[in-house]
Amino acid sequence: MLGAAFDCTLFLFNVHCVFFLLVRWHVLRAFLRLLLHVLRALCRTPAKKAGADAEFASPLLQDVQWAVAQGLQLRVRLAVTAFLFLAAGLAMRCSRWLAPLTVFAAVLKDALQVLTSGMPPADGLAWCRDRYGMEVGVQPSPCQTHIVITGGVSLAAYTTGVLHAMFQRYGAEAFAGCDFAGASSGSWTAACAVFAANGCRDMEQLCELIFITACQLTELYPL
Repeated sequence: MLGAAFDCTLFLFNVHCVFFLLVRWHVLRAFLRLLLHVLRALCRTPAKKAGADAEFASPLLQDVQWAVAQGLQLRVRLAVTAFLFLAAGLAMRCSRWLAPLTVFAAVLKDALQVLTSGMPPADGLAWCRDRYGMEVGVQPSPCQTHIVITGGVSLAAYTTGVLHAMFQRYGAEAFAGCDFAGASSGSWTAACAVFAANGCRDMEQLCELIFITACQLTELYPL
């Protein structure tokens, strides 16, 4: 009884390890792209032609928009989950500890790379402190105003709304000379702001194309 419970737990652990590795090696992204392409072919839905949306959303994100519009999230998630279970089963046939040890080696490699890497060159950086007293190094730029957006999906989404209100209040052209930067998901907001400040749609449209679609991609991830 205990042996069966251990085997089941070890298999689920291998599934998580395989998920980590396939994401790291960009295999899961390729599989998802292929899966959505096949679903479109079965539904006889032509791929979206290059147009305005293609300037901002990659082909994968355009397929994600289609899958969400068709209500196929659960089917896609089940298919991806089955793929991961199959991959984990094949890995365990080679060795029960193959996937966990590979994950450990990858994490160890990354940790050693961080610990042994030197500080990035700081030549030309203008150092200042933000309102919380933390030092910030600003890269050389002809822009006089720098807008830096922090990460955290919910906080970045809130910042997108704040910038949208600012653009409506003062006009997007008033921010054309600003330098936008973001950390993690804050980079999505920064990208939206750069396009909007230079007249490429407004923040609400860009948020739908870039920010929300990227979040919808997580709806297609495994259960």
